[in-house]
Order: sequence, then structure tokens, then C-alpha cells
Amino acid sequence: MAYQKNSFQAWIICITASLFFCFHFTEATVMDALSAQLMQTFQLTAASLANLSASYFYGNLICLIPAGIILDRFSTKKVVCLMFSLLILGSVFFCFSGGFYTAFISRFIEGVGGTFAFLCCLRLASTWFTSDKLPLALGIIITIAFIGGILSHEPIIMLTNSFGWRGALFILSFIGLIALLLNYLFLRDNPSDIPDEKQIRLTFTQLTIQLKKVLTNPYTWIGALYTTFLNLPVLVLGALWSTIYLHQVHSFSIDQASIIASLTFFGLIIGTPIAGYYAKNEQRIAVLLLLGSFLSTLLLYLLIFYPGNSFFFLSLIFFALGLFSSTQSVGYSIVLTNSKTDIISLASSIISIFVMAGGTIIKILFGIILDHAWPGHITQSAVRSFSAMNFKFALLFLSVFFIASILLAFYYRFKIMQKTVHPQNAIDIKNSDRKKFEPEEA
Repeated sequence: MAYQKNSFQAWIICITASLFFCFHFTEATVMDALSAQLMQTFQLTAASLANLSASYFYGNLICLIPAGIILDRFSTKKVVCLMFSLLILGSVFFCFSGGFYTAFISRFIEGVGGTFAFLCCLRLASTWFTSDKLPLALGIIITIAFIGGILSHEPIIMLTNSFGWRGALFILSFIGLIALLLNYLFLRDNPSDIPDEKQIRLTFTQLTIQLKKVLTNPYTWIGALYTTFLNLPVLVLGALWSTIYLHQVHSFSIDQASIIASLTFFGLIIGTPIAGYYAKNEQRIAVLLLLGSFLSTLLLYLLIFYPGNSFFFLSLIFFALGLFSSTQSVGYSIVLTNSKTDIISLASSIISIFVMAGGTIIKILFGIILDHAWPGHITQSAVRSFSAMNFKFALLFLSVFFIASILLAFYYRFKIMQKTVHPQNAIDIKNSDRKKFEPEEA
């Protein structure tokens, strides 16, 4: 069978690969729903819980640059199958963890495997779709990943109520095994008219040249930082703190808090493909960046200073926060469409490093702020109880990065205005005929 770009088969392949990303995202965010149980089981403080959650992202960070190099050297399908297996294995190990350190190592192993999830999807999308379809393809891939954010909340709570948190995660691992089988059956590396990319070999000098290209490209910094800052509702709140915040500050049950928290991901699911569809040119992207950053900042301040306990109103805030912060997905398109073909994998790795490192560091600092102002109260289940003021300080700290995203959006608008005035300085982004990656000669 002949496989062509933008074909139905291309969509099937990329959607199948996005199941890996979805499972990775489920594992990365599942600790939000399980935060109280894990604090009780392992006797954790807020900072140690944040550190345990961050262990997943430590694995991500260590492997991101090697992941880009590996994807340039080997079959994407083989990398997906191997790393998906490692992610599932780490999840099973975590189910049987007897203490903090074994749980930490298990989460770290998961993180190593999960590192490749989005990079593989980016690689496949940039190979199987032309530049005009790439934002939409990435939007759909990210949308499917955000479904994992929904699965990691109320469904996990329901399974936990029936089987305990270990049983719930074991069932989740089995579902991951099914997704792995689908990837093995349906994934293909390249369209029929593009040679196999696994023959690519880079010397150290070539890699250094490519890294310099990526880091000296201003669009790398704009896209990476913007994506990092507007991803914080997912990596900091949705992945760890939103359920416990809603439970302890607004007095919702764990089930109710989990439902509200999952609405962030519903908002992302709706907003991400809309943003991808709308982002057809740089002028539209600039509008999206400004709109998303401004409204997300406004919603965060509304959350910080809202004194009530309305289930409907808080649900609306969390949904809208996901909806408008979904413009962070466009940050990847900014970098990819302003990068030459030979540095796509490396540029993707750099974005992911920013997102993972930023989310990990800020998540831990969020926990430290909570612990620092902790009044010393303990719940009946031996879990630390934080006050509304604790969370207000931590959320105000988070708002600084949202404000920075607004400034980045204005800077991007300034850069595209420069392109209009000085078109000779613009990077050619019409990569609709992306062909086999050929590294430059040193």
C-alpha cells in the first residue's frame, strides 16, 4: 500500500501514535487525583509530594536531548514500541512500591519512557503532513493527549474507590499495553515517497552546529517560553495541586474536586484543535497568543481572589482556564515552522526541555511555598492541611509567569511586524515538501 502525506492513512498513523502521548499524559497527571492517598501512604510533605511527582519529569529532562538524537538515527516505530514498553513497566513498578525511594525510581523510569511520547508524535506529524496541515495535526495530537488528563482524574478516583490506588494504576497499565499493541500494528515511519530516516548519522560537530542554529533562533525562545508558561495550569495545577486545593480550600469532596479539576482538560480538548485550525498564518498566531495569555492571566487572578465555594463557578473557571491556555499548543508550531528541516527533532527537544524543566521547577517551588506557610494542621487521615492563604501565596507566584506570557505574545507580534518590514530577514517556512533530513556538512 502506498502511504502519502495528508492522506487518511497519515491521520490513522498519527492518531495511533498519539495514544502513546495520551498514556504518557495520563501517567504524568495522575498524581493530582491520588495526592491525598500518596501523602498518607508515604507520609509526605507538600514539598516531598511535589518531588515525587517531579521524578517523572526528571526522567524527561535527562533524556530529552538524547531522545532527539535517537529519533534522528533510528526507526520512529521501533522507538515508540520500546519506550512505550518502558513507560508501562515503570507504571507497574510504581504499583508495587513499598516506600518513597522505590516510588521515586519507578516514576523516574516512567519519565524516561514518556520522554519520547510527544517527540515521536512531532516527528511523525512533521513527516506525514505539509506545513499548512501541521498546526491542525499537532492540535489533534495534543487534544488526544489531554484526554489523558481527564482519564487521570475522576475515572482514576472511581477505580481507586473500588480497587485502591495500586489496583487503579495496575488497570491503567493494562490499558497502556493495549495501546502499545495498536502502535505496533499500525505505525509507519515515512510516506512512500520519502526514504527511511533511520540511516541518518550525525557527527558531534554537526550536532553542535544544529544546536547553535536552534538556540540562536529567536522563535525558539518565544515558542518554548510561551508554551512553558501557559502549560503551568496543566503541569502544576492539573498534574498535582488542583484536587487538593479544591478539597482543602473550597471544601469539596475528593470526587467533586477531581471533577472540577478535570474540566481544565475538557477546556484544553476543545481549545487546542480550534487554536490549531485558526493558526493558519503568523498574524493569526499573534492574535491567539495575546488572547490566550491575557484571558488565562485574568482567570488565574479570578481564581485567586474568589472567596466563594460555588461548584458551578469554579467549574467554569477551570474549564475556561483550560480553554484559553490551549493557545500554548501553537508555541510548537512557531518553532517548527520557523526552523529548517534538519533541526526539527532538536528544536522539538529544546521546547520539551523548557516545558518539562519549567513545570518541574515551578511545581516544586509551589510545594515549598505551601510548606513554608503551613500552619501545622493535620487531617484525620494524617495529611497536611493547607489554608486558603497558603494557596493564595503560591498561586500569586504562579501568576508572574502568566504575565510574562503576555509580554512574550507582544514580542512575537513585534517580530512578525519586523518580517513584514524586512522580508529578506524572514525564515522560509514553506516546508510543504519536507524531504529526508540531510545534516549539513561540517
